[in-house]
Order: sequence, then structure tokens, then C-alpha cells
Amino acid sequence: MIMDELVSHQGYITTRVDALQAQNQQVWNDIMMISNRLDHMDIDDDKSEAF
Repeated sequence: MIMDELVSHQGYITTRVDALQAQNQQVWNDIMMISNRLDHMDIDDDKSEAF
């Protein structure tokens, strides 16, 4: 009985960890996309217009 509960909890934890890893990968992809967009912006032109 205890072993069955442990196996059940292990399955639940594995499922949750897998879901968190998938979310983490999506966040990482979004951050990289935003970073790439920022790298390609011409920030110097924006600064000169402010003065």
C-alpha cells in the first residue's frame, strides 16, 4: 500500500517536473526572441532624437 502511494506520488512529481520544464523552455525561447529583437534595434538613433 505504501509503495503504491509512493509510485503514485512519483508519477505526479514526474508529470509536474515535465510540465515545468516545458514552461521553462517556452520562457527561455521568448527571452531569446526578445533579446534578438533588441540586438537588432538601432538604439543610437533613438537616443539622438531625445535631445
